[in-house]
Amino acid sequence: MVQILLMEDMEPLRRILACVLREAGHGVIDRGDGSAAYDKSMLEGIDVVVTDIDMPKVNGIEAILVAKQIKPSLKIIAMSGGGMNDRDDYLTASESLGVSKVLSKPFEPDALLAALDAVTG
Repeated sequence: MVQILLMEDMEPLRRILACVLREAGHGVIDRGDGSAAYDKSMLEGIDVVVTDIDMPKVNGIEAILVAKQIKPSLKIIAMSGGGMNDRDDYLTASESLGVSKVLSKPFEPDALLAALDAVTG
């Protein structure tokens, strides 16, 4: 079982993704923005972060930077459907920060599970 921190501001999507991950047998902590990346004690028990990029309060780029600073070995899957800029710009930027996999929204649940399998080996 992989322990996952899921950060997504769109509640319906967050619920669906959390359900998919839990049904696949993983532990999931879900949050509506990237502020959870600042919780050092939470990150200690996390294997993979799945984060949206375009979120209020603490966006995904900031969350990635903070999480990687706290736990450099952390695997991260970034996802984006766009926003102020083109989603490809967001995803390219996140890859340069050490993200393990990127997903362009919309995507099928199987794509998330395949990305998770790829980053966890």
